[in-house]
Amino acid sequence: MQLCGVRAMTHELRASRYYLRVRHEVARLGRPGDLWREVGLARVKRAS
Repeated sequence: MQLCGVRAMTHELRASRYYLRVRHEVARLGRPGDLWREVGLARVKRAS
């Protein structure tokens, strides 16, 4: 995700809080690709 380049990481635009939140959630939940694979496998198992 990129909003405004480097300026987004300054307090001027306050977008940095979203970047920091994403970093926190990835550490908590895992990488998005891994989560999508997990959901896909669950759906395939449910359909079988």
